[in-house]
Amino acid sequence: MLLTAQQLESFTAAPAFMAAFGAPHDESGADPAAIKHIANRLMDYHERLLDISERCRELAPPSQYADVLADCARLLDTPLQSYREFITEYVEIIESLPRIFEHASGTVHLGAVVLDIDFDERLRKRVFKRLEAISRT
Repeated sequence: MLLTAQQLESFTAAPAFMAAFGAPHDESGADPAAIKHIANRLMDYHERLLDISERCRELAPPSQYADVLADCARLLDTPLQSYREFITEYVEIIESLPRIFEHASGTVHLGAVVLDIDFDERLRKRVFKRLEAISRT
C-alpha cells in the first residue's frame, strides 16, 4: 500500500512529469503523447490503490488483528478520496469547456487541477507501530 503511494509520489515528482505539460504559461512545448502516458500511469496507480483497498476490506483477520486491518483500510481512504476529488474537478472543467470557449477569445487559463495525496500521518504511524508489534510476536 505505502509502496504504491511512494511510487506515485516519485512519479509525480519526477521532472519529466511536469515537462510533459510544457513551460508554465506557455503550453506550446506540451507533449500530447507524454500527457496521455502520464494520464494512463495515474489511472494505473488509482487501479492499484482500489485493488489494495478492496483486498484489505475483504480480509477476515483474527479478532486481535482487526484493528490494524481497519486502520489500513482507513489509511487507503485518503488517497482514494484525493483521486475522487481530482477526477470530479477535472470532469467539471472538461464539461465547462464548451461554455467557456463559446465566450472566450484568446488564451484561456483555467488554473491547475491538482492531485494532492496526503496520508493521515498519525494514522500511518499508528498502523506501523501496530504492525511492528505484531511482527515481534
